[in-house]
Amino acid sequence: MKRAIYIVLAFVCMLPLCHAEARWCSITGKTVTDKLLYPPIARAARVPGTVVTRITFFPNGKITKAETIFGPVLLADSVKSQFKDWTIPTDAQGNEECMGLIIVDFNLDDQNPDKPVAATPSGILRISIRAEVITLDTNVSKT
Repeated sequence: MKRAIYIVLAFVCMLPLCHAEARWCSITGKTVTDKLLYPPIARAARVPGTVVTRITFFPNGKITKAETIFGPVLLADSVKSQFKDWTIPTDAQGNEECMGLIIVDFNLDDQNPDKPVAATPSGILRISIRAEVITLDTNVSKT
């Protein structure tokens, strides 16, 4: 009886080690309702950059997890929070979770005026966002 308990205990302890990673699936685009905004604080601070995010999603397109691979923190945190409400088009089949990459390029109108966008392999969604700089009023009136 003790031996059976030890076998079950060993099996339970090894379960976290055996968790399979989600499979890689194609992302075929984004829907019209999926909006991605340039964070106002990043615009005011003049922070451009590229954010690469690995997403986990179901074949129905519902994103379950977004993990930043790299990018400026101001932009990356905003991207992760905005992806929570996305449902992406995919050609994935079955019920198992999928993974994919989304690359978001944030540029300001006064920086990198004609920066070419690099070619993106199929299955990776690349989004380019361009916005005007927000200028904060630094005049403080004394009353």
